[in-house]
Amino acid sequence: MFYITESYTFQDSIKKSRFISVIFPCTSDQVVLHQLKTLQAEHPHANHIAFAYRIKTNEGIIYRFHDAGEPTGTAGKPIFQYIEGKNIINVFIVVIRYFGGVKLGVLRPTIFKAIHPFLFEVRQCRLTRAIIGRMHTEDSARQNTRF
Repeated sequence: MFYITESYTFQDSIKKSRFISVIFPCTSDQVVLHQLKTLQAEHPHANHIAFAYRIKTNEGIIYRFHDAGEPTGTAGKPIFQYIEGKNIINVFIVVIRYFGGVKLGVLRPTIFKAIHPFLFEVRQCRLTRAIIGRMHTEDSARQNTRF
């Protein structure tokens, strides 16, 4: 399993909409709620603040995702699917959208278009070593998953 060790922000524009993607380390729902409230206060004019998180607790893994007004299943769920697919825990990813007047469509999830370059950058560049750590557990020892 992989985990996040520090926050990172990526900005991009797609068809006149501005997207801000932020990745945070988190260990509880309370941390997520605090970060979400902070971002909502910092971006009061954002049209959408979609998110997903996945946290490992003593009771198991908890997760949530939210589309924030984007078409159902096009924002929070693709973010969560990426987190789950890459086996990342204790992570909170938020995508803030300032709508630019052009609808992006639902054939390829809207938010995934915005977050994909962000995730690619995290995965490919030197930031990977800085913000992604690997948990040494029995589960991760048995898995051969690469980030």
